Amino acid sequence: MSHHMNAAARTLSFLFLALAAFLFPAVADPHSVISFGDSLLWPLAIPAKVTSTFGEYRRSHFHAGLDFSTSGVSGYPLRALGPCTVWRVKVDPRGYGKLLGLQMSDGSRVTYAHMKRFAPGVEACVRQMQDQLGHCMVDFYPEPGRVTFEAGDIVGTSGSSGVGPAHLHMEIRTPDGEVVNPLVRWYSVPDSVAPTVYRLVLSPLNSSALINGRAAPVSVRVRKDGESDRWSALTTPQVCGEIGLSVRAVDRINSGGDRVGLYRLRVEIDGEPIFRREYGAFPEDQLRLIELVYDNDLLRRGFGRCERLYKLPGDHLRFHEGSPGDGVLRAGLGGLDYGPHSVDIFLEDAAGNCSAVTLPLLVNYPPEVVGIEWAGPDTLVMDVRDEDPGRCIASFAAKSRGKWRPLESRHLDTQRWIVRWQGPDALLSVHVKDPMGVSSRPFYRGEARAEGDDVAVEASYELEGTYVRITLRSARDLAQAPQTFVCPGSLGFSPASMWAQDERTYGMELLLFPQAAPEFRLVFLVNAADGGVGKAELCVPVSPLAMSGNSLVRSDDGQAWVAAGPDAVFQDTYLRVDGRALPHPGNGLELLTAGYRFSPESALLKGPVMIGMRVPAESATSEGVGIFRWGGGEDYRPLPGTFDAESDAMLGSIDELGTFALLRDQFPPTVRLEHRDGATLARQTIHIKGYAADRGTGVDPASVQMYVDERPVPACPEGAAWVHRLTEPLDAGEHVIRLEARDKVGNSASADVRVRVR
Repeated sequence: MSHHMNAAARTLSFLFLALAAFLFPAVADPHSVISFGDSLLWPLAIPAKVTSTFGEYRRSHFHAGLDFSTSGVSGYPLRALGPCTVWRVKVDPRGYGKLLGLQMSDGSRVTYAHMKRFAPGVEACVRQMQDQLGHCMVDFYPEPGRVTFEAGDIVGTSGSSGVGPAHLHMEIRTPDGEVVNPLVRWYSVPDSVAPTVYRLVLSPLNSSALINGRAAPVSVRVRKDGESDRWSALTTPQVCGEIGLSVRAVDRINSGGDRVGLYRLRVEIDGEPIFRREYGAFPEDQLRLIELVYDNDLLRRGFGRCERLYKLPGDHLRFHEGSPGDGVLRAGLGGLDYGPHSVDIFLEDAAGNCSAVTLPLLVNYPPEVVGIEWAGPDTLVMDVRDEDPGRCIASFAAKSRGKWRPLESRHLDTQRWIVRWQGPDALLSVHVKDPMGVSSRPFYRGEARAEGDDVAVEASYELEGTYVRITLRSARDLAQAPQTFVCPGSLGFSPASMWAQDERTYGMELLLFPQAAPEFRLVFLVNAADGGVGKAELCVPVSPLAMSGNSLVRSDDGQAWVAAGPDAVFQDTYLRVDGRALPHPGNGLELLTAGYRFSPESALLKGPVMIGMRVPAESATSEGVGIFRWGGGEDYRPLPGTFDAESDAMLGSIDELGTFALLRDQFPPTVRLEHRDGATLARQTIHIKGYAADRGTGVDPASVQMYVDERPVPACPEGAAWVHRLTEPLDAGEHVIRLEARDKVGNSASADVRVRVR
């Protein structure tokens, strides 16, 4: 231990080490199950199993270290991995709880989190800082060399402080600040189990991409091949356009059945490598870019927690350094040729165990009916776009008086068919299927006639981040695709085409770009199959969060907005803000505004952006008001925020889009002290205890403050209580004890008692 520590601290340290060694002897020699690299020791004096690995999923960040199970028990001694000095100490009832940062002799840094107790020399520093600040929560950097340890010294004990059950979380950083994978650099654990694969998921990445003829993600089941570590897909997807491949897989380490993350993921197509990811190291500023790897949109859609096997635009993660490509499967259009292909995925753990998955793919564009003309009473000439239109099979049906009936047909050559037509009042439907079984979108054709009643038509849109999906719905069957004209910004109208979803519904997709601001304008002209015409117009606001420059996206009523500076997104992203009714929150919370949904929720934010919501004029005060994220049902979670008097708005910060509303927490916390007013205390009283609770937003731990005779003193959480442990007895006479607390939107409460010390 450091020679800077005084004699009392040395004595306490000796007793601490002796007691720890007596109470928690190693149940087995760690060297019998652990392989140590270079000069680093195993952090625990017991052979604890690894339950979480480096780089694996966390809700808002990559897991930056290793988790070691202590089987739910606190108090196991933690060892210094080598000669080191205390670099950082943090005490916080949230997050990592009690955290100790150690700087090694080579400049690298080791962090232990969720500790129960620090070594005596560190505890003395903590208590000094707490007394100086008058608060339990501290985060400080002791002067270099104040407390030092040698390899194997006990630096504290494991615990359950912060979030989670009793366990040890350990991180290691290089001298230049990179977080590194300890299982690759220094340690190895007995592990002969290869990763387990649950499913593959294919996702369309652009508006022209299709999987099995549909523009939607497709899950592919896999099966293990006997006792080997090879897996095979059970189906052969048919793809075209740009496709992203994702995998849901986990690893298990021999010493326990806990699911942990992978280390290396590789993809080859037809034997050529196209992608690699290695969870070896990453700089601190990439810690929260986890949505570049784990697809939260697939998670919301019910596909499970899937890792992308491709890079998104703007992805510069250290994990992808040296990757042979971005992993995107480009089917056709100068990429993969028409026909069969084989994709091989290799999933490895840090011990080198590898599972291989084979996915057969068929690149095949669906056939497309481009147009239909009649060459005679029963002869139809149809223009079909396909790799081999002569081998396509067409089916025809006619709708008359509200009913569809199949039509007899005969194929004459590549373009001509004999079809028994039912007359000009019928609507013709055509589906074409290629030899691989993929069908075209439906194609409809009737006789366009202007005579008749006006046709009611409604147009709507849905933003998808970089493009907009347009849907047109008619109250009556349409004789043909609508005539569509698009005007982006001030660039003028241009014709565009739509495809049929059914006889009354047509769709299209448009790429968005900043020059189209402030809106896309669209005009639709339609002809009904039974006569009559209709017209619809649609304005699509173009509200981008731009990669460069400042951005501001407001709701139509101007009451809610998001604002971002440069470099807030990975690519120009276009948002929509919709108002929506939300359910009553309960728990003493009052809904002040409608909900505002900022979509698409799948849009990736590179960093936090500001959200603002104006406080309603009828609200007399902003006290107790906050911005809340709605998670469904009665799930409302407050955002840290402040009131801006200039805009009469609450301001907060978000790292993902969603639905938000302004709520008021109507009730302050309940605060009480254990000692009753007027109580008489013995002079040897060693602690003062109080309680704070809130049924609405919950107590903000950082706000809890205790005072003795108006002097702030540290009160630390112990179970449900907040406890100040006296370092010296109180003087005889009367004393005033006060406990204050705020909830997470600023409502405050306090309790006072007067006590007498004999």
